[in-house]
Amino acid sequence: MHINETREKKLSIAKTAVQSAEEASRFPKEHLTALNMGNEQEEPGNEKQGSIDPTKYLNRKETMQWNRLPTSKQEQYIKEGIKAAGRAVKIKNGLRKEADGAEAASKKTADLYRMDVRHDVEDIQAGLRAELKKRSQKGCGQGQAVSAIERAPGQYQTKDSVLSARNLSAAAAGKVVNTGTSVAGGIPGIAGNAGRKAADKFREYMQEKAMAAGQAMDDVEQRLNNSREANHAMDTMPEVIRYTAATVGAAVTAVTAGIVQAVFSLLTSLLAAVLSALIPVIAVVSILAVLIGMIAGLISDTQAGHGLPAFVTQEMMQAFFETQQESGIPVSSGVAQLIVESGFGSYGPGGEDGKGLSQLAYEYRNLFGIKYFSGDRFASGSVGMSTGEETGSGNVVIDADFAVYPDYASCIRQRAWMLRHSPYESHVSPYLNRNDGNYTQEDAKHFVEGIRAAGWATAQAYVDHCVSVMDRYDLYQFDNMTWEQYQQSMEGGGSYDGTVTEQMQRIVDVAQNNRGTYPCTPDMCAAWVTGVYQAAGASVIPYGDAIDMWNTYQNTGSTSMDNIPPGAIVCGSGSGYMGSLYGHVGVYLGNGMVANNVGHFSIETLSNWCAWQTATCQGHTGWIGWIYPGGVPD
Repeated sequence: MHINETREKKLSIAKTAVQSAEEASRFPKEHLTALNMGNEQEEPGNEKQGSIDPTKYLNRKETMQWNRLPTSKQEQYIKEGIKAAGRAVKIKNGLRKEADGAEAASKKTADLYRMDVRHDVEDIQAGLRAELKKRSQKGCGQGQAVSAIERAPGQYQTKDSVLSARNLSAAAAGKVVNTGTSVAGGIPGIAGNAGRKAADKFREYMQEKAMAAGQAMDDVEQRLNNSREANHAMDTMPEVIRYTAATVGAAVTAVTAGIVQAVFSLLTSLLAAVLSALIPVIAVVSILAVLIGMIAGLISDTQAGHGLPAFVTQEMMQAFFETQQESGIPVSSGVAQLIVESGFGSYGPGGEDGKGLSQLAYEYRNLFGIKYFSGDRFASGSVGMSTGEETGSGNVVIDADFAVYPDYASCIRQRAWMLRHSPYESHVSPYLNRNDGNYTQEDAKHFVEGIRAAGWATAQAYVDHCVSVMDRYDLYQFDNMTWEQYQQSMEGGGSYDGTVTEQMQRIVDVAQNNRGTYPCTPDMCAAWVTGVYQAAGASVIPYGDAIDMWNTYQNTGSTSMDNIPPGAIVCGSGSGYMGSLYGHVGVYLGNGMVANNVGHFSIETLSNWCAWQTATCQGHTGWIGWIYPGGVPD
């Protein structure tokens, strides 16, 4: 009976050990499954920052703080999150390899264990048989035999210890894999985890800021405590010491006040002396400012208006209209050539900003680069200058004699005379203006092509440049206008009869829905208005800053706030420093409402719109007036 119990005990131990080894061998396979769930063998470096959103892992307050960060700071945290996620994936892949090794080791352990257990059982059985046989031969009693049999398993305790150690090794392998799974199994891959890592980095940053703020508050509190302790110490001083300290402090304060008063008196005297010396200077500066304003007013009065560059004057326009009436030379072609040949130079008014004329045009009144020849009856002489010419072999610089004219009208008349003679006449005569009010844009464009074909200019893109200017400034409107009509349009006082035309409605619709070609950005109110007119296909597109628009087109509108046509540009002085420089503009929608760009899109009542414009811009404060580039549509 004892033999059977011992044998059963040994077999039970062996069976349990084998089962433990088998369970250990299953750990790697189970945990490999967990490791492989969600992504297979990811490699860092393939993720894109644009696909990572840390705000998914932040609460509402943290998300608001994140959105206030500069873009560069957000990108920094995302990059750190990508790096951290990459490291986590590398760890996961490493654990997968360890798990593979653990699985093989566990299987081998289980096989060896089974073999050892089988040998142990056989050894036990053989040992027991030998012992029984020996006892029987010596005549030992059954009790002694049983006692020997009970002692026999002790010979095999070392085997059990070995098996237990191996079982422990297999369990440990499973624990390693299990630990790896708990770490790596929670990693959702770089693409998903980078956002979480970035959010963690951001939280660390905010915690550091909070700690810094807390430390600062602690420092303030410590200083307050020190002050309280000092006051307490002062209160606990003996009466005599406190009285003495107060007396000394009062004396020091009185002496300091006297010194400060003396210094202040001295500075006041010096300042008064300086101001008395500067009064004449200030007076001179004031007089100069008034003179400059008067000169600017005179220049403004001579400008051609209608959105044309400031260097195009009414004197020039009168000569263009007169030659159009006399010779059929369309005004549009002359103004276009003037701008292309001589505009936006460094001479004359606006030259410091590149908005003046060329040297030849400003100093010698030659607007079109006309070469001098003896038959030029309008020229007063010639001047030698260098000029660029485009040839078949490239651009070259040559010296030439250019005609000098006594005034701009003489130069414009010489151009008209040339275009009515060879070699130009045959190229342009089919496209002359008959002044019947039916001259078309296509005729004007063909006229410029004829000028280029006859040899006026060598540049291949000359016609394209001229046509681009004609389109931009709507020069075609002058081809069906007389000088008298032009003068009437310059008198100003635009009026509105209450009719809303199709073009006016398009401008209103584009402005009201913020569908212009230019977005709402700070300090770009005029550009937004230009974009509205462009998107609406207006006949004249306004350019320049806000105050430029008023100065250029004021003849088309009014300073009255009554009866403003829908789609008109309303002008004000704006606010702050930028307003004092450029003013402010918006688009009138009708019914007392204005759409405008104030750094963002805004629709407000005209009264509210005027109320916040407190800057002073070129003598205007608040409401300036309304304009309609090209005139109110009819």
